[in-house]
Amino acid sequence: MNQSINQPTNQPSNQPSIHPSIHPTDL
Repeated sequence: MNQSINQPTNQPSNQPSIHPSIHPTDL
């Protein structure tokens, strides 16, 4: 369960910090 919160693959938009690769434009 902890892992689910650690990796919110369902809502990557919510935490772009964790997945900066997905949103390189943000940088």
